[in-house]
Amino acid sequence: MTVHTFCNNKFRLDDPHVVDPRAGSPWSAIERAKLSRVIADGFAEPLDFPPIPQAVLKEDKIAIAVEPDTPCGLEIARLVAARFVEQGNARENITILCVDKTLDKHADFVVHDPTDSEHMAYLLADQDGVPCYVNRVLFDADIVVPIGTGDGGRRVNSLCSAFCDQETQNHLERMKPDRARALERQVDNNLGVFWQVRLVTAPGDQVLRVMVGSSESVLEKSGEFGTEVWNLNIERPADLIVATIESHCSQTWSHLRQAILNADKVATDEAV
Repeated sequence: MTVHTFCNNKFRLDDPHVVDPRAGSPWSAIERAKLSRVIADGFAEPLDFPPIPQAVLKEDKIAIAVEPDTPCGLEIARLVAARFVEQGNARENITILCVDKTLDKHADFVVHDPTDSEHMAYLLADQDGVPCYVNRVLFDADIVVPIGTGDGGRRVNSLCSAFCDQETQNHLERMKPDRARALERQVDNNLGVFWQVRLVTAPGDQVLRVMVGSSESVLEKSGEFGTEVWNLNIERPADLIVATIESHCSQTWSHLRQAILNADKVATDEAV
């Protein structure tokens, strides 16, 4: 019997029958000290997009939007902001927008409140005539840069679901998936989101890839790579599954749902 540790919890299990899908992973995390260099390289050679310094004017107002549940999202946003400053943009013209209300207030970012109408601006009306308001930080910006994950071939969040008013968010939840995606694309287009930053992450908030480039390309590439990273390859189903949520940035019901779905893929019918 050997003691195995998962998320600081210890389990005494019989070794010959233990399969850890995390073991032997070919993917390695980017060292924190190297993230700045990786972002600089992404700015210089983005996917299917001109070099970022050619696409951003020095006097532009820039909004960096950190989508919910993005591991290391604020850290990456600050590095992206620093990169803009290095290429000549004024720091006072750069605003980081996020949604995590648990963060301590700080001068270098703004926390979105969907109920605060004073900080909203009308953007568009959807095909049902429902008005869509967005955070004024995005509305007033010349350049909007979303930062988020695209793991598993899908965009986990969107500007529409994260940074619109409460009524629009409620309306989005009631919409069918195809219509919701259409509204999300419409919001992106109206805000002029042509390029973005996507992360591919691993358990424990590890960042494996930082992809910069055209929205379509980085969503596709990060999704493909994320699918490879998170795909569970196990020879046979298991009777006992230990599913963990290894995230320090946030642990939500959506994380729990995904952990259960992942566990179900490798479980026998009688598994616990």
